Amino acid sequence: MVNPTTTTPTADVPKLNPWDATTQQYHGGQEWSRIAHFVEDFSVTTNCFGTPESGLKAATAAIHDIHHYPPADQEPAKSDLARFLWPSDEEFAANHSRLLMGNGASELIDLVIRLSPHGTWKAGPWDVQYMEYQRSAETTERTILAPTSTERATLTCICQPQ
Repeated sequence: MVNPTTTTPTADVPKLNPWDATTQQYHGGQEWSRIAHFVEDFSVTTNCFGTPESGLKAATAAIHDIHHYPPADQEPAKSDLARFLWPSDEEFAANHSRLLMGNGASELIDLVIRLSPHGTWKAGPWDVQYMEYQRSAETTERTILAPTSTERATLTCICQPQ
């Protein structure tokens, strides 16, 4: 065994598994490091050419201003995006509150499911591969319908390939 805080093998420290298989499903995006001849992972949106130099420079320049990502009110990014999408003051005012930003797909999936009307949920018409949808539905105590159910669901998540 290896102590997770060092590289020193120990007999009494169990190897930590980053996955709780009862609530998470293994996903290629997190498992690439365990593949012996890894070339590219198309299960996630990564850049096969690496991080652009301009992105590294921008991140380096901003590092001293990073206190919390993303800010709880999503500003100023939310207003900047709203202004880009809806340039007129009228459109901006009407649509700004419609934007929801998050720190990755898992957070947004959970937020959308939590904010949707309660009731029944189904993934469909396919089985869910990325279990975040179903986990969020279970957490909010929704009735889970089978993907093949013909019963109308309060919330249906249709995603491909996930």
